[in-house]
Amino acid sequence: MDNHDNLDNGKIIKNKKEKDNNDINPFIKNNNKNWNLNILPNSQLFGMQRIKKEYQELRDNPIIHIGVWSSLPNDNNLFEWIITIIGASDSSYSGGLFFLKVIFPENYPNRAPEVCFITPIYHPNVNPYSSKYCPLGHISISSINNFRPNTIMTEIICDIFFVINYYANPLNCYDMNIGYEMKENRKLYEEKVRYFTKKYASPELGYEEYKSCQSWDFTYNFS
Repeated sequence: MDNHDNLDNGKIIKNKKEKDNNDINPFIKNNNKNWNLNILPNSQLFGMQRIKKEYQELRDNPIIHIGVWSSLPNDNNLFEWIITIIGASDSSYSGGLFFLKVIFPENYPNRAPEVCFITPIYHPNVNPYSSKYCPLGHISISSINNFRPNTIMTEIICDIFFVINYYANPLNCYDMNIGYEMKENRKLYEEKVRYFTKKYASPELGYEEYKSCQSWDFTYNFS
């Protein structure tokens, strides 16, 4: 992986940060909002304080070099976040803008948050189906699978970025066909990644396009 490409890309993102925030993520709110924590029961107070602190940290110090921002679809609910991740310039997801939803359990940080892609993404470690056992878009990564109370969202977001762009694991996949394709026909796999990234993750499509999706269509027409 060439870190210079990512850092150079980050400089461009940083220079256009205010415009990008307004254009690609309409949910970004006032950084200085004060949430009323006094109305919460004691069992949730610590978790809410932790979530608030992590959210504010990401807003004050966004992970610019990998193109990540966090926001709230409901300004009064810190237990649900929307984050955006930009495909790395040196990966097959280059040019893609991916939206993910984060749901925190009431007993966070004793339990891991649930993180799911909203934007359809062709990847062996992201669930392309919806079931009662695993939601559509759920991502399998070590920082969530082996979650500990001291695991922070910055670590999880970075883990997502690198698994998506560079360290996919075809042996731990939701769809065996995608995993097999990645191992046995890498050229076709990367061709599909680029095709579906362009189809589903173009920046002009945004969050609203797929937030209510119940299924993803990865039908591929061979050229």
